[in-house]
Amino acid sequence: MRPTGFPLRATLVRRALVVSVAAALAFIGLPFFATAVRAADDCVGGSIYFSPHADDDLLFMSPDLLKDIRGERCVLTVYVTTGDAGMDEWYWLGRERGEEATYAHMAGQANKWTTSSIEVAGNRVRLRTLDGDPRIRLAFMRLPDGYVLGTGSERNSYQSLERMWKGEIRTMTAVDGSASYTRESFTDALVSYLVQYQPTIVRTTDFVSSYGDGDHSDHHSVGYFVRDASQRWGGPHTLLAYQGYGIANRAANVKGVDLETKRAVFDVYAGYDGLVCTGGCLGSKEDRWLQRQYILESQPFANIARGSGVTVTASSQNASTGQLASKAIDGYALGYPTDHTHEWATVGGKAGSWIQIDFDRPTTIDEVILYDRPSTVEHITGGTLSFSDGSTVDVGPLANEGSGTSVSFRTRTVTSVRLTIDSVSSSTVNIGLTEFEVHSRTMNVARTVGPVVTASSQSVSTGQTAVKVVDG
Repeated sequence: MRPTGFPLRATLVRRALVVSVAAALAFIGLPFFATAVRAADDCVGGSIYFSPHADDDLLFMSPDLLKDIRGERCVLTVYVTTGDAGMDEWYWLGRERGEEATYAHMAGQANKWTTSSIEVAGNRVRLRTLDGDPRIRLAFMRLPDGYVLGTGSERNSYQSLERMWKGEIRTMTAVDGSASYTRESFTDALVSYLVQYQPTIVRTTDFVSSYGDGDHSDHHSVGYFVRDASQRWGGPHTLLAYQGYGIANRAANVKGVDLETKRAVFDVYAGYDGLVCTGGCLGSKEDRWLQRQYILESQPFANIARGSGVTVTASSQNASTGQLASKAIDGYALGYPTDHTHEWATVGGKAGSWIQIDFDRPTTIDEVILYDRPSTVEHITGGTLSFSDGSTVDVGPLANEGSGTSVSFRTRTVTSVRLTIDSVSSSTVNIGLTEFEVHSRTMNVARTVGPVVTASSQSVSTGQTAVKVVDG
C-alpha cells in the first residue's frame, strides 16, 4: 500500500515505541517465531511474495506470511516499487528498513542483514539476507510508485507499472537508477526469481480484478505481471492472488492470536513509516486491513492432482459442512477458520484415517505437498504414503499452521497414491487436509525457464499477449 494520508506524524515517537513492542509481545505471551535456521543454499521450494510496496505483505498477505516464517519455510519477498509517494529517498529507505526490522522481529532474530544482489533480466537487484536466519531474504527492485490511479508522480516522470502494462510507456527506471525494464524484460525478471528459487507457493496481489475498482493501481499491475510470469515459468507451484483495499468491506476473518500477532508485527513496521497509522493503528484504515485476509484466486501449476481423470476418496468426509475429500484437490490451501469449505475433514477421524488419489492412467510423480488443516487443534504428526506399485514413503509431522510440507521421493510411475495418517496430536477431533498436491519435478524441468515470446503485435488491453501461446 502506498499511503495517501498527510501530514507526516512524528516518527521518532513511534520508533521509540518499537522497543516496547517486543516487551509487550513477551508480556502477553505471543511468540517471536524463533525457528531452526536453515542453510542459505537450502532455500528452494519455499514461498515467494511479490509485494507492490513495503507493507502490502504485512497488511494483505498475512497471517500467511507469519505462518510461513513460523513454519520454517524459505521466504523471499520481492518489493517491486519503493512506495515512495513521490518523495525523497529518506521516506522509501525508511520503509525498506521497516520491513527489515519487521522480518527480523518475526523470525526472532537480531536486526542484522547481509547485502548482496541477485541478477534478473540483466539487472542487479539489491538483496538482503537475515544474518541469524538466512532462509529469509528481501529483494528491493526500487521501481517508482505508480500512485493509486496509475498516473505516477511528477518526480519520477509519471512512470507507473500500469502505464507500462498498457503500453503507454516503453520503459521504467528504478528511482536510484540501478535498473531499467521494458514490459517484456520486467516479466523476464519475475520469471528469473521463480527459476532461481523454485518456490512451491507464489503469493501476490490482485490479478483477478480490474483497474479502477478502488484498489491501488500497483496492486493490480504487480498481480498481472506475476500471473504472466507464473504461466511462463510453469514449474510446480500454486499462485495465490490476495485482495487489497477491498477487504475492508468484507467480514473480519483474522482473529485471536493471529490478529494480536499481526497487529504487533505491523507496529514494528509502522515505527519506520511516517504515513501509516498517523493517529495510532487501532481504529485506523490499516487496522481494518489487519483484521482481514482474503484470497481471490488460487491457480495450481503442474499439480497433477488437478488434472483430468483424477478421483479422490477418503476414509470419511463431513458432507454436512461441505468438507469433502474432493476439497483436498480443489487448488485452495484454505481451511477453518479462514474458509472451511476448501478443506477435507473426517468425521471423528484420527490415526488410521486415509485419503487416496487415483489417476486414470500410469502417471510419473516424485513429490507431494501436504497442507494440514490450519486449526492448530488438528495436527498430523506422522503418516505413510502408499503407491500402487507397492512402495511406501514415511511422512513426518506436517507444519501445524496450514503451510505446505513437501515430501520428495524417487521418481515412480503409479496409478494411485494414498496418505494414511499414522499419528495425530492429542487434541485432534476431526483430522484432515486443506490440500494434497502431486507433482513431477523431473517432468517439468523443461518448463522451468520458459521461452521468451515476441510477436508482430499483441492485445495488451485484453490480456491476449504473445506469451499466452506457451502458457499451457
